[in-house]
Amino acid sequence: MGAKLRPRFITLRYFLTALTLASGSFLPVASFAADGKPLLSGRVTSSARQALAGIPVRAHRDNGNVGVFAYTNSRGEYSFPDWSDLHAGSYSVGIELPDFVPANKDAVMLTGGKTARLDFTLQSKQPSVNDANAEEIAMALPGTEEQLLDIAVQHVPFVAASLEKPQDQGRVA
Repeated sequence: MGAKLRPRFITLRYFLTALTLASGSFLPVASFAADGKPLLSGRVTSSARQALAGIPVRAHRDNGNVGVFAYTNSRGEYSFPDWSDLHAGSYSVGIELPDFVPANKDAVMLTGGKTARLDFTLQSKQPSVNDANAEEIAMALPGTEEQLLDIAVQHVPFVAASLEKPQDQGRVA
């Protein structure tokens, strides 16, 4: 009985070994690169040379429609690692926030295996109403939720229409 199980055990062992090796070969090689170099990195500081944390840095491939974001850490550093959606090519890299003058750099060339370094120094500015979207403006208005809803119903037609009760159509009494 032991002799009959042994060939099956050896076959199962070879099968599991082959399966393990095969599954490892399908993992993306770039995700596990030994050097782990980012394709793009840099530092974001204020005009007073202070590191800025939590700043979104956007890389947009020239002639493309996808933008990729990386955020700065507590030291103001950001990086787009080799496993991100950045590939070799030309990019526009920038930062656009209401509290700062927009900072953009065009035609930043990324090359596989090399890290491009791009630092930004942001200049503060006083935010204006033009920098805010409708939701941010509404949230900044004084008053209770009920008062704000009354203002919205009076001044924005689609809000009033969405709050109307649906008619009881087709209901038999």
